[in-house]
Amino acid sequence: MSELKRCFRNYPPEALDLDQWQTTVDLISRIYGTACGAIVQFNGDEFTALSSSSNDDNFIGPGDTWAWEVKSFCRRVVETRNQLYVNNAVGQKEWSDAPPVCSGPVRSYLGFPIFWPDGEIFGTICSIDTKATEYEESFVDLMAQLRDLVSGELQHLWDIEKLQQVAITDSLTGLYNVRGIRSLGQQRINDQQRFGLELGLIYFDVDNLKLLNDNFGHHKGDECLVAVSDALKNSFRKTDIIARVGGDEFVVIALCQAGSESELRQSCHDACEAFQREFSHQYVGINLDVSFGLKCFSKVDSSDLDTMITEVDSLMYQEKKNRAVNE
Repeated sequence: MSELKRCFRNYPPEALDLDQWQTTVDLISRIYGTACGAIVQFNGDEFTALSSSSNDDNFIGPGDTWAWEVKSFCRRVVETRNQLYVNNAVGQKEWSDAPPVCSGPVRSYLGFPIFWPDGEIFGTICSIDTKATEYEESFVDLMAQLRDLVSGELQHLWDIEKLQQVAITDSLTGLYNVRGIRSLGQQRINDQQRFGLELGLIYFDVDNLKLLNDNFGHHKGDECLVAVSDALKNSFRKTDIIARVGGDEFVVIALCQAGSESELRQSCHDACEAFQREFSHQYVGINLDVSFGLKCFSKVDSSDLDTMITEVDSLMYQEKKNRAVNE
């Protein structure tokens, strides 16, 4: 679910209707008579206002961000995983020195945590005001109900994502399949163009898998493929896309800074060594190994994915031929 959990402002899920969330935060502003109603997403090192009420006196805009290091009310909600109501921040020693208070207009905060269906924190839903407040218990309960509405929409997104994962996942290894690499590969191409990075593409092929199948049975061949997938997952980053695209062929797509090809190549060698250490040493009579081809692309067109895969596939077969000659 890592793709779904990215910042919704930068990577809005197709099934998400942010207009509904806009209606919710506008409702908060009207009902509570507050300067700001907001739904905020937490992304590990910063907070992002996904939706913010559209009233003229609102001081937080959609897309505004602030760092985790900043002492903030949303941070406290995330830390405690519990609701927070501060009716008069200026009058409370704990909050009077917080930047939103001492250097900003915030005087009151009511917020509830929002959770992903798996229990991880998504962010907060909150009412923020420029004056002290005295909310009745029913107002606090209402915020909890609005939070539950947002949680229900996250559950809907989660369920859709799970169905999509089944369609784009290889059942044996748990990696992406061909459909998955095409879909997510296109996303990485868009990211490469947006952030000015390079697109690293690697093609892996298992050497002598047929010999293993013929001599020890296809169940051992399956174990071999799982061992390769484990080696790849342990050697590359969680943000990299790893897919099984054929019987014994795998592709990795990685966004990287310019000049990072040597680091990617080292990850490839790490994966090959891990496979040999954990699996292939058991079959001394069969030279089980993994060949790979790698290239980093600095300029990528949205229609180039198949062409790039073909190019690194050729590089992989060249390495396989060179290895056969040397042996």
